Amino acid sequence: MTSKVALALALIASPLVAVSAQTAAPAKKAVTSANDLPTYNYKLAAAPSELVAGPLEPVLKLADAVLADDAKTVAGYDIKDLATREGLIGRQISAALLRKDVARVKSLAAELRSIQERPDRKLTAGLMTEIVAESCVSANPQATASKLAAERLSKLPYDQLDTWMKQQRAGLSTANPDLLIGSLKQQLDPVVAANGGNVNQAIAASIVGAKAALQCNYQVAPQLAAALGAIIDKQAAAAPKTDIWAERQVTLTEGMKAKPVGVAIWDSGVDMSLFKQASDPVIAIDGDGKVMKDALLRPAGEYAAKAQQLMDLVKGSMDLQAGQMTAEATAFQATVRGLKPEQAKQFSEEMGFVGSYVHGTHVAGIATAGNPFARVQAVSMHWPVKQEELRLSREISERRAAFYKTAVARMKTSGVRVVNMSWRVSPAMFEGILQLQGGMPDAAARKKLAEELFAIEKAGLTEAIKSAPEILFVAGAGNEANDANFADYIPAGISAPNLLTVGAVDKAGREALFTSIGGAVAIYANGVEVESFFPGGQRRALSGTSMASPQVANTAAKLVAMKPEMTGAQLRELLVGTADTQGRVKLLNPKKAFQTAGIAL
Repeated sequence: MTSKVALALALIASPLVAVSAQTAAPAKKAVTSANDLPTYNYKLAAAPSELVAGPLEPVLKLADAVLADDAKTVAGYDIKDLATREGLIGRQISAALLRKDVARVKSLAAELRSIQERPDRKLTAGLMTEIVAESCVSANPQATASKLAAERLSKLPYDQLDTWMKQQRAGLSTANPDLLIGSLKQQLDPVVAANGGNVNQAIAASIVGAKAALQCNYQVAPQLAAALGAIIDKQAAAAPKTDIWAERQVTLTEGMKAKPVGVAIWDSGVDMSLFKQASDPVIAIDGDGKVMKDALLRPAGEYAAKAQQLMDLVKGSMDLQAGQMTAEATAFQATVRGLKPEQAKQFSEEMGFVGSYVHGTHVAGIATAGNPFARVQAVSMHWPVKQEELRLSREISERRAAFYKTAVARMKTSGVRVVNMSWRVSPAMFEGILQLQGGMPDAAARKKLAEELFAIEKAGLTEAIKSAPEILFVAGAGNEANDANFADYIPAGISAPNLLTVGAVDKAGREALFTSIGGAVAIYANGVEVESFFPGGQRRALSGTSMASPQVANTAAKLVAMKPEMTGAQLRELLVGTADTQGRVKLLNPKKAFQTAGIAL
């Protein structure tokens, strides 16, 4: 650092000397990927659940340590990634909430809004936190929250923010402090203990955020949910939202001059009884990368007796997020709000199971809709749902990398031409698994190993995809509202002429709140409240880029059925080239793609 004497001399120096002094300062390190960011270790004073439920002072000390490291990161690194910048501000907001510093919360919320790129986020970022902060310091937090929420939320343009309001209400209406404490005690405490009380910055920040939520957010969540509900209910009779997708669709029929087309659903398992099968219908592995037999659909195991009940809970969750107060939505609310701390881990595992159980089948239904020529191959990866069963090692990554190559080779042999990949992994996810395993207390060492193992898998998958130029691989971008390239997701972030990454918009073509973006995301399709099959044949609506990606795969498979000579790269070029630009997104247009390809229907 420059001394006071040197600084004084610099102030009276000639312009040339002054410029030289400025340029002598070390340049910030360019950050092009999440892997470029520094890693920090924290030794916790107590178990996470004890910190969150206990006195405030230890958490304030942890918050100060996190923010001090953030300051070092900002000083030394040139960060342009929006999600990273949001995270830095978000951690400051949590600390300000803990200190009940309303002025600081409002200042940070304004800063958060100022960096947003989307018009809806410029209106909503930090807004709910401002209301929480003001309510938390008042003599009657609940009454204040009701009043402020009614005043401020009613002024927002509902036609632009309806989805945001519905999703906010869904989260607030199921807020349960017992579930928060139970999750920390049953799921996070053992992880921290297994690493000698050491955590990385992500976990440290999550503890600070959980304490702020328990101290403030949970106190007024019912009042905020009620205020949002009043607005949503008032708008229920309004004209239905625009649906731009129906008129764009292309449907094939049995009588058309088309050929069967292999469609691989690389996912979490498929109920193949609902679809026409490819000649080589399935290849599956478990969480360790070992081949599984008879795993067309994820084995239900201990959850078999509750499978239908759990599928109803999934429907209730999605109905609630869509603003539909169905019987299932009401039941989901009651279930989550009624959970006791000791039930947190079991509930998390059950929802993890059912999410994997229904996912691949739902995706397959979207990818094959309106196409009698589609022949499905299930490429299934059955990850554990219990965190103590998640494992990662060099042997496992090498096994999975080999599986990627084997799977693609079998796709080529069985005539698959389109592959949907609604899944993703990243170095950060691998680092999380290593932390769950325990025995690696140093965050930097964990990060380094995670990056090495991820590189093995990324290389294997990239090689496999590029080895099959006749196949178009379609990948979901991710649901973290971040940059898929910056996060280094696979398959979404892989660059290959025959891979197409898809983001999500809603029925009106508006960018979905959750969708990941970035240079890798070349096209967008509807990923909000998309109806398709659950195992057994019932039809339910889900949302996510997982639902947008198979919309693109669906169009690609129909094009191949009618024009089999098209390569993966040609399909990609056609789909992107015929997409309609709306704002910063390019919207899939199946009808235009068919017209441009010269395919008469």
